[in-house]
Amino acid sequence: MFCSINFPLTRHSALVGLTTALCSLLGMSLLPLTAAAQTAPPTPTTTVRGLSADNGNGTFTNPVLYGDYPDPDIIRVGKDFYLVTTTFVSVPGLEILHSRDLVHWNIAGYAANRLPFGSKYNLIGGSEYAQGVWAPSLRYHDGTFYIVDNIQNAGTVVFRAPHPAGPWKMNHLNGYLFDPGLMFDDDGTPLVYNGTGGRISVAVLNKDLTRVISNTPAFTLPHHDGEGSHAYKIHGTYYVFNAVYSMNATIACSRSPHRDGPFTSTTVCANQMPWHAPHQGGIVQLPNGDWWGFSLADTGPVGRTMWLGPITWSNGWPYFGEPNEPGFPVTSKKPALVTSAIASPPSSDDFTGTTLAMQWQWNHNPDDSKWSLTARPGYLRLYTQTAPNLTNARNTLTQRTMGPVCSGVIKVDVSHLRAGDRAGLCLLEQYFGYIGVYRGAKGMRIVRVVNHNGNLQAPSEDVTNTVAGVRAETIWLAVHCDFRTNLAEFSYSLDGQKFETLGKPFPMHFTLATFQGERFGIFDYNPAASRGWLDVDYFHESGSLSLAALAGGH
Repeated sequence: MFCSINFPLTRHSALVGLTTALCSLLGMSLLPLTAAAQTAPPTPTTTVRGLSADNGNGTFTNPVLYGDYPDPDIIRVGKDFYLVTTTFVSVPGLEILHSRDLVHWNIAGYAANRLPFGSKYNLIGGSEYAQGVWAPSLRYHDGTFYIVDNIQNAGTVVFRAPHPAGPWKMNHLNGYLFDPGLMFDDDGTPLVYNGTGGRISVAVLNKDLTRVISNTPAFTLPHHDGEGSHAYKIHGTYYVFNAVYSMNATIACSRSPHRDGPFTSTTVCANQMPWHAPHQGGIVQLPNGDWWGFSLADTGPVGRTMWLGPITWSNGWPYFGEPNEPGFPVTSKKPALVTSAIASPPSSDDFTGTTLAMQWQWNHNPDDSKWSLTARPGYLRLYTQTAPNLTNARNTLTQRTMGPVCSGVIKVDVSHLRAGDRAGLCLLEQYFGYIGVYRGAKGMRIVRVVNHNGNLQAPSEDVTNTVAGVRAETIWLAVHCDFRTNLAEFSYSLDGQKFETLGKPFPMHFTLATFQGERFGIFDYNPAASRGWLDVDYFHESGSLSLAALAGGH
């Protein structure tokens, strides 16, 4: 038995076909950018949410999370499901989501409020792009939630909390457990299956998960490589799932009656598609005994999305898919659970609270003395950072883009920018681009900037287009992302109604240099010292509204 992602043949041709099929199935309207004036609706609140996978008729459409949610791990505690995902250098890190039905997810919290692993995580003396939090493993045992995770260049750590919302405590382990898969044996012994290159070991930890007692080889996959362990004990048998990245993103499963082996291995998911390929995930059991599988899938510049599908057991092996339809479906009946209200993680924000909404993450650790939600209530204030360029500037506030299309708009007060200040809205990735305001000694201009050289330490930041002589104090800046074509467009408005596209379509990327999908980012920096600041009235995001509709403001 094998697994493949089964697309309707009349609706797909790699990436373009997938998003077209999803939009058709969801009944979405994919609107292009428009410069035409429109009447703006009432201002969205901080609870405005993005695209939902629920079709409203008892089915859902993959991906369940159409954004960058790599290396997912899901557990069930009673009626509640929790998911943890890789967050690299985004802060807070180790994002945890909650669901009651595996389809609708909300943010429950973060395990890492900071990344206290050296000055580069503060963008001092360099950066840690593509490092930080990798491949976390989440488990619940005796009233405590545990996360074991690799912190690149810092070793393996354990986070623990009585609730996903925290408070979380962290301790280091005396060892490096690559892509850990945590499980608790019947007697409570913590085990961590770990490794890469197809060579998987099993680490035994002490009872309070503060020390590695041993880490010995358990098995070698016949696939010749493999990593991303997810470990379970089911009916007395140990099961370990691994991603086999060199074989068109195959998922392997190994089993043994003994924790140390010997293990036998087989393929439980083998893709026939080169791109949208599930290859790092595991399984979770429902209260009624059903099993469901989950995995990331490489989905281009939007990042690595999260897919969901049923598990079929055959001869003691858990295969992804139904007997007559193996693999991750595009559209499927929802799991046998009580359906939650249709929702997805939040996106838009009017900055009316005294704490940041949970969808926001800083690029590396922020300087908390240089931003505020209370200096001007109802606005996010970013004090200008001293930095040579965007990727070395602290306090860039980011969140995911979402597929198949999305638009983001910020309304900003630029009256307090000083000479040399550069502020605006970016798509943060190795080859980043942004639309922003440059304040000069004699006035302001709106610019489109692209990092053509791909150097994150010394980006080229080429100004490709300029609108000079800007005198407005309130400006709307927007970016529209189309993941059907992997092109984005930057635009601006001086009245919140008529948006002018600036420059040609911007090619979006996914590269290993950042290892993240494109992220919206709000920034304010200056190569020289500055006493300026940017006030952000709101960020509005949608997958279906026009820019003018999104720009309804205070």
